[in-house]
Amino acid sequence: MLKPRITFVLYARGQFLRRQTLARGVIRIGRHPGSHLALDDDRVAPRHALIEVDPDRVTLVDLTSHGGLRLNAQPVDEATLSVGDRIELGGTQILVEEIVFEQGGVSGSAQRAGERPAVALPAAARWVPPAPPAEQLPAFTYTLLASGPKLRSEEVELSHVLAVEVSILWGENVLSVAHLEARQSYFVGDDAGADTACDFLIPREKLGVARLPLVLGDASGFRLVLPAHAQGHVLAADGVQYPLAAVRAVAKDSDALAGARELPLTLGTRAELRFGDIVLRVAAVPAGKRIGHGLLSSLDTDALPYLALSALSVGGLLSSMAFLVPPLGLGDSADSEEDRLYLLQQYLAAAAEREMPAAQATAGSAAQGSAADQPAAAGAGASVAPVEVPRRGPAGGSTQQAPGALSPAEELALTENFGMLGLLASSSVENGDNPLPWQMNAAAPAAAAQSGLWSNALGDVFGSGVALSGAGNGSGGPGVGVGVGGIGTRGFGPGGTPGGLGKDGWGTQHGQVPGSHRTSGPNLRSSELTVSGRLPPELIRRVVRQNHARFRGCYEAALMTNPNLTGRVGVRFVIGRDGSVMNVADGGSDVPDPKLVHCVQRAFYEIGFPKPEGGTVNVTYPISFSPE
Repeated sequence: MLKPRITFVLYARGQFLRRQTLARGVIRIGRHPGSHLALDDDRVAPRHALIEVDPDRVTLVDLTSHGGLRLNAQPVDEATLSVGDRIELGGTQILVEEIVFEQGGVSGSAQRAGERPAVALPAAARWVPPAPPAEQLPAFTYTLLASGPKLRSEEVELSHVLAVEVSILWGENVLSVAHLEARQSYFVGDDAGADTACDFLIPREKLGVARLPLVLGDASGFRLVLPAHAQGHVLAADGVQYPLAAVRAVAKDSDALAGARELPLTLGTRAELRFGDIVLRVAAVPAGKRIGHGLLSSLDTDALPYLALSALSVGGLLSSMAFLVPPLGLGDSADSEEDRLYLLQQYLAAAAEREMPAAQATAGSAAQGSAADQPAAAGAGASVAPVEVPRRGPAGGSTQQAPGALSPAEELALTENFGMLGLLASSSVENGDNPLPWQMNAAAPAAAAQSGLWSNALGDVFGSGVALSGAGNGSGGPGVGVGVGGIGTRGFGPGGTPGGLGKDGWGTQHGQVPGSHRTSGPNLRSSELTVSGRLPPELIRRVVRQNHARFRGCYEAALMTNPNLTGRVGVRFVIGRDGSVMNVADGGSDVPDPKLVHCVQRAFYEIGFPKPEGGTVNVTYPISFSPE
């Protein structure tokens, strides 16, 4: 009778724990101390799995309902065990190192006591899991699937240029592929040689020679070297396959390798040389087109004639438009300038005609007023003949009228119609009892016109009349001015006019009495803060106070909704290792406005602190808000 003996190797999170051998038909695995494989792992159930050992099969069974058993990284409920399998339970891995069936003549007690060693069967008696029949093994092959239309050979190949492809295989594995152009040769082996190194390294034990010139290229073409000890075949361009021995019999001797023959390669010829499990395949194929580099590398030269024809068509169209389309403006620039000059002269002449009637009316009214003044003065018994007013010279003496000066009549006419007086005379303001100086008619005395510029009574003038200097009415003579005290001032003040006989005036202040009102803004006050970390509280308080403007803006926005809003906003935040604020939360706010609390918390994210030492810093910072 055969008794099983299984050796397990236990690992915990990649660390070796122990090696344990069990000779039992049923092996329990779990966290329970009575388990045959007891595991000290909280993620393992007390009775997690079971191993049943039969001469034909060793079975692993999952005893849990949550699927916490994996065999070779795959979850299983029941599976067959073999040597090398890895069982995973929680964080423990169990490797099946050995499965041996012993002869049953040895008693269990003697085995455990070590009185008689266990007799192991020969290697043929060791248990090996049975392999499935060969016909049940699926056969897999790999091939390339076309994902588009087949390329034309002339797009990627040059049919008139010969090239050689060399493929080196180890069994079915491709080791190297080379593309040879004209005059290129290809060497394999492990000897560098005198001229060139080997293109691919193959040990001489496999190749049979230290250096094999597989393909020789020169100006005449390519030649294939056929060693005497190589096996294989040659496929001609017409599709006929010839054994390598038959081809070597008709080929020429090679000077590159002793005992070898050379076969000229023509387009379509393929050859396969075998040296044990090393296979060398050579094929004569058309050369591939080179991939261009640069800006014009992708330009298709076949399309250049069409591009040139399109450019000529567009150029001809633009040329015909330039010659056949009429000009958009006048062709003669001189005629255009003369027309503009004529139009400008017509505009100026029309404007002059509109201004001439107004000037003639003004001159006529001035002449009529001068003629009406003389009869009125004669009827009153007074002569108003023009009197030459003495002028005061620089030294105070009187001089005669200067040559070219205006006469008094001309000065009177000028005062009635010149400047601001002429503009006021044309207004519609009327004062029948006391006409204004610019509204006096011809019946008014000439003295009134001379001296009634500032008062309703004759001689009641302070200042200058028509004549800028002199004595008498209208020439700086005596007059009385009306004084005005301080306007808008508090108390009484003197009036009068400097240098005249004016009266003292007085005034009373009607301005605003200064008060004690002063403006004030919202008040922010910081309470005691709590800091947990290596950053001084004074430094945190100073940085926060520098950013009070952010919080004041939030509070002012809240006051627009509730002018009497007051309360405290507590902010709890974390200062990161780089000094930035993160994880801002409510730290005990009692203000009845969630928007204010959210605005203040959002403002703390924009504050930067110095980098703390030794990690992060937890801060609770209360701020009290009041309207005043």
